[in-house]
Amino acid sequence: MRISGSILTVVLLTLLASTPASAQVNDTYAIPAVAHQPGAAGTAWRSALHLFNPHTYTLVISVTFLRTHGEIGDEVIVELGPNESISTDDVLDEWFGTTGGGSLLLATFPEDNPGVSDDTISRSFVARSKTYNVTPTGGSYGQEVPGVWAGLLDFEFDGITSIAHGVTHSGVPGLSGFRTNVGGVNLGDETVVLLLTVYDSAGNPIADTFNQPLEFLLHPYAHEQQGLPIAGVDLTLEFLLDDPSQQSVVFPYVTVVDNRTGDAEFIHPTLLAAPSVLFNGVSGASRLETKSEQRGREITIDDARRARARTARVGTIRSEGGEVRVIPDRRGLSEVDEE
Repeated sequence: MRISGSILTVVLLTLLASTPASAQVNDTYAIPAVAHQPGAAGTAWRSALHLFNPHTYTLVISVTFLRTHGEIGDEVIVELGPNESISTDDVLDEWFGTTGGGSLLLATFPEDNPGVSDDTISRSFVARSKTYNVTPTGGSYGQEVPGVWAGLLDFEFDGITSIAHGVTHSGVPGLSGFRTNVGGVNLGDETVVLLLTVYDSAGNPIADTFNQPLEFLLHPYAHEQQGLPIAGVDLTLEFLLDDPSQQSVVFPYVTVVDNRTGDAEFIHPTLLAAPSVLFNGVSGASRLETKSEQRGREITIDDARRARARTARVGTIRSEGGEVRVIPDRRGLSEVDEE
């Protein structure tokens, strides 16, 4: 595979000030990282999730948990009334009855919403997550993990990479400095390779995809994460994807954790491409209505449906009079009422 070792000189992906607000909502989202598990230096990671239905009618939202290493995932169905919101402080434990790490894929399928117009705006909703460290004193340090939908395709096909900058990986866990993890989720049927180039603050490649490749496999519909193997301060990380099938959409991410406090920062890399390249020249509300005309860099309902086919339904989530009810459909969940 022939890959340029320098950062592409292109326009960064941004939402223009004139872009309608409707362009910021979608019917599918990936949340690249969620957890209910211990971490280094005594940290204890949990993930909150908040959903909002901006419409005057009920929406049914599918939330799929894609596990680390690609084990069989689980799905819950969330029923949200008009202008209703719902949240959980620990989505893996409270909604899925499980532990570990992975990613979430959220979608409003037409078949789950038969009374709703079959278009992206009509089935749109808002999602955000927060992964945080529960401290021994009962407080928490957290990092917002936004729902995203534009990811990487094979580099030789689309020429797009993504950049995370201002990254520090130095010091001793529990004592000093910061530690950095890199990860990603693969929404596709084939195993792909996520490649990483690390630049110092002067722009010199410390490890590149020519001579010292940093890479890890992403299995189908799976999440992976590993510690950055190179130490440094004010680093820039460039991700690109090797996917001969040209079918997978991959969402890389970076987390930087304060070694002393356990406070974390989530960095969603910026795609190095102009909106006209990413979205085939279509912007605003019309972009959301014409996904079939795009080159496929956004996750779609079809991507979500393929992921759903690999999962098992574990429950239905409802909000009744301000109380969240978890109604088990399968194993391991008991009905939970909470404020």
